Amino acid sequence: MMSAAASPQHLSITSPPNSPCGSTNHLRLLNCPSSIKMKNAGQSFLAPLSVGYTESFIGKLKAAPAHTCSEATEIPVTSWDNLGFDPLPTDYMYVMKCPSGSGSFSDGKLLPFGNIEFNPFSSVLNYGQGIIEGLKAHKKSDDSILLFRPEQNALRMAVGADRLCMVAPTVEQFVEAVKIPPPDKGFLHIRPLLLGTSPQLSLTPSSEFIFLIYVTPVRNYFEGGLEPIDLVVDDKTHRAVPGGVGHVKAIGNYAGILRAQATAKENGFSDVLYVDSVHNRYLEEVSTANIFVVKSSSYSHSYTSRAASFVEEISDPLSSSGDEDDCVADVDWDNLGFGLVTTDYMYVMKCREDGNFTKGELNPYGNIELSPSAGVLNYGQGLFEGTKAFRKEDGGLLLFRPDQNAMRMVMGAERMCMPCPSIDQFVDSVKQTALANKRWVPPPGKGTLYIRPLLLGTGPVLGLAPAPEYTFLVYASPVGNYFKTAGALNLYVEEEYDRSARLGTGGVKTISNYAPVLKAMSRAKSRGFSDVLYLDSVEKKNLEEVSSCNIFIVKGNVISTPAARGTILAGVEERVVPVDELLSADEVFCTGTAVVVAPVGSVTYQDRRVQYKTGVQSVTWELYSTLVGIQRGVIEDKKGWTVEIN
Repeated sequence: MMSAAASPQHLSITSPPNSPCGSTNHLRLLNCPSSIKMKNAGQSFLAPLSVGYTESFIGKLKAAPAHTCSEATEIPVTSWDNLGFDPLPTDYMYVMKCPSGSGSFSDGKLLPFGNIEFNPFSSVLNYGQGIIEGLKAHKKSDDSILLFRPEQNALRMAVGADRLCMVAPTVEQFVEAVKIPPPDKGFLHIRPLLLGTSPQLSLTPSSEFIFLIYVTPVRNYFEGGLEPIDLVVDDKTHRAVPGGVGHVKAIGNYAGILRAQATAKENGFSDVLYVDSVHNRYLEEVSTANIFVVKSSSYSHSYTSRAASFVEEISDPLSSSGDEDDCVADVDWDNLGFGLVTTDYMYVMKCREDGNFTKGELNPYGNIELSPSAGVLNYGQGLFEGTKAFRKEDGGLLLFRPDQNAMRMVMGAERMCMPCPSIDQFVDSVKQTALANKRWVPPPGKGTLYIRPLLLGTGPVLGLAPAPEYTFLVYASPVGNYFKTAGALNLYVEEEYDRSARLGTGGVKTISNYAPVLKAMSRAKSRGFSDVLYLDSVEKKNLEEVSSCNIFIVKGNVISTPAARGTILAGVEERVVPVDELLSADEVFCTGTAVVVAPVGSVTYQDRRVQYKTGVQSVTWELYSTLVGIQRGVIEDKKGWTVEIN
């Protein structure tokens, strides 16, 4: 047993003397019974977490699959001298699951390495709810295997799981390595992933989780090996904010810096060195590594804030008949909420390395397969959109400004280093998805068909880089009101946590913007509030937005909304709105695809609750009724915003 004051620097993993597999230069740990020897360095843990969690993370080596020793000692076909930092599929991965409602993980098991299935609605694909870790297994000259301080990875994953409203694994789960490189030829990179996998349409924490570990033999992260690297300081892109999730290894922390990293490499630099988002002058870190400064005989670590601690180097279309189009799905339309209702079809389109998307097609709705090393699962490289199909009184279907969603995805893809479907491809895919699921569009006044386009980096990648392949998919679900209560919202102004960084990715709909708000949102709801209203991360005095929608305030005959400065999605009439203006506003309301126009009944700021005008005589109600009337085809569309599909 380990004590909390006795953290091992490394674990030595050796094959027992009487092992029938003996000693080989290419030991397959999965196939040879092994023992663990711990060398104690007498150092304390970095976080005051339970010893039991750390022991469960390290665990004992699992019993191997039943293979013969001749299979176990087979020499891997790998050129060790030419190892880079690209993923090489190995033999096994380790998987365990946390079912909904259990709050704990079941016993894990080894499975042959391969793709894993995800529901298109899963939290990790839509809202970036996931955590990565990275550690290494090294082969010694005597063929034993060393792991370096794995308990610190365990502690950090527990901290991250708490921050992202996830359940951390509490059972033994360390994968046994395959294809260990010989001494001085490289090492085995071990990648644990904790992912939210339950289907979530609204922004809420996942109720199910999967913990998996895969491995790949690698060598140097930078192509030059141990040669000096050339860094460029980037003061135009910020990696994290003080109240954000930069201090945990959330998958969403990485995709947002791919553009800055790619630009640096195009200009001959090895990587980017980021500065803090508040003062724009203090060092934080390189894309995937800490930074140290040496002066004379002493050294100093970079300025460390909550946004930069605990960071290590990481290594043919289906068609429906007319009769099917006219039938209506068996749904209780009067009690429709904003939960997942699976429909008949989804639209899928692929993009290979040439950057061009192939012709898309409709497929029956179902799970999709992804490599464990997919860019979206490891680094949060993904975008989503949300639009709706409305049923008219005559039975026809209307879309509302789908070209604007397409344009926003194009801008987001450029920011996240992703290829993107053209505007025509995007709009066509939305039309096809709506028509294929026509029977799921609620009757007029009963709800809408919510349509969710997703752009995901699905190609395998180990080092921080854009994925080599991408998938664009569109699925749909009939929905009612986003908020469970039909009355006015009761918001809470959040001052501890920040939503996004200035010059970060808050201005685009990347999936990684959403999981970090779950902690504050869950806490607010547990206190009786509807949602959270965020302030800017620099001055902490100006309004930004609610968790998943814009905020507007009404004073007299003036409507104001926070200016879009790269931290929020663009509104209409914009300016800087100090939080103090909430105290004197006549009305406050939220807008968004999901929420439409939602009145705010009260806002609580620093223990002061302010109430606002609501009801049919309010500006909010007038805006809501006009917008919904246009969307449903009841009010004439003089702007050409609606698109009719038949």
